[in-house]
Amino acid sequence: MAWVLSKAYGYAKPQIAEVIQQILITKEFFIEDAENAFKALQLYQKKPAGFADCFLAQTHQSMGAEYTVSFDKKALKSHLFHSLSTVLNGVSRCSAICFALSFGVLNDFINRIYSAICTARFLLLISMTLKPC
Repeated sequence: MAWVLSKAYGYAKPQIAEVIQQILITKEFFIEDAENAFKALQLYQKKPAGFADCFLAQTHQSMGAEYTVSFDKKALKSHLFHSLSTVLNGVSRCSAICFALSFGVLNDFINRIYSAICTARFLLLISMTLKPC
């Protein structure tokens, strides 16, 4: 959402932060991880990274991670993020294998989400093509 507001509508970072804050405080919305979302919003307002990156970093920190690996150049300007090359520099073979396994789990998760989205689109398509009696 933050990316769309920025790229498609030309919103500046303070405007995007205000929109996100309004969504977070709207009682009609259920925010699954509201505490981390609010903390991510605070990071977003202070750091060069995008909101999605800040949310990931905050979520990872709340789970005990020291940093989040990122390819985003703006995110890498913050101490919350490290590049993959920095992380793998001097890492033992065992750690690299563990990292690869973690990436495999993440890939499986992404595939499951994609399948759920495709199923939801299919069901939406079916409901749109059904005509009332």
